[in-house]
Amino acid sequence: MGRKRVWINEVKCTVCDKIFIHRKDITGKYCSKECVNKGRCKKVIIKCLVCNKEILCKLSEHRKYCSLSCYWMLANKNRIIIPKCSNCGKDAVRNNGVARKLCNECFNNLFRVANRTIADLILGSKDPQNKYRKIRFNAKWVLDRSGIIKICSKCGYSKHVEVCHVKAISDFTLDTKISIVNSLSNLMYLCPNCHWEFDNKISQLSEMGSR
Repeated sequence: MGRKRVWINEVKCTVCDKIFIHRKDITGKYCSKECVNKGRCKKVIIKCLVCNKEILCKLSEHRKYCSLSCYWMLANKNRIIIPKCSNCGKDAVRNNGVARKLCNECFNNLFRVANRTIADLILGSKDPQNKYRKIRFNAKWVLDRSGIIKICSKCGYSKHVEVCHVKAISDFTLDTKISIVNSLSNLMYLCPNCHWEFDNKISQLSEMGSR
């Protein structure tokens, strides 16, 4: 059998622009070892394929994107991820490109309830045993955004605390606005033990320290 014919090819060096000849089955970019060392350290300015931002990188890196965010933006352009509402499980809506954790209905019902009354939230509730759920959820939202340190008002425990109403929700009339029920003067942090004692009249409000 005869020897396999090897084709040669003329290539331009990427560093010195010199024309050199090499085997066609081997890809070559440099004409010498000196150009190889220079080429690996040579830095060029390229444009990001997504944001067109100019970046300085080594010639051997073959970069196309300025950051991982631009890479994933292009990789996921045809991949639409619809977040789910953490409260009801329905499709949540994106707000200025940022995924919400709640759908519009739950967001309006749970947060924008300051001018609504207790009757508006508990009438027609599907779960009578947990009819005050929306009011408690809003109370937690109000207290979390007040800047009050999450620490038990009685014993000072801070590992786990709950939101407690000084005056119980059931003691208010149905026409009372939620802004009054969930006012900061009617809310405080208590640990589960102290919360149970306060609800069962074992401990009094006078025993609570400063919040």
